[in-house]
Amino acid sequence: MNRLWSAFFKKRMSREMQNYRHIEESFQTIRHQTNNSDVREIVQKFMTKEQTYSALLLAVSQNEQKYDELRMLNQ
Repeated sequence: MNRLWSAFFKKRMSREMQNYRHIEESFQTIRHQTNNSDVREIVQKFMTKEQTYSALLLAVSQNEQKYDELRMLNQ
């Protein structure tokens, strides 16, 4: 009976590993290109990337406005 369950779970695990192989390959590619193996850090960087981009766009906009104001004062 134990051999039957063992064979069943091995087959199931193999099937599930095959289903998620593309995710593992993607993670390995990301890990290789970022030289980072910490999953949490990779996810954190990905999640905060949009916030960082928004903050940079806001800073650019503010600096352009300040530049225009200073240019007007200079004239």
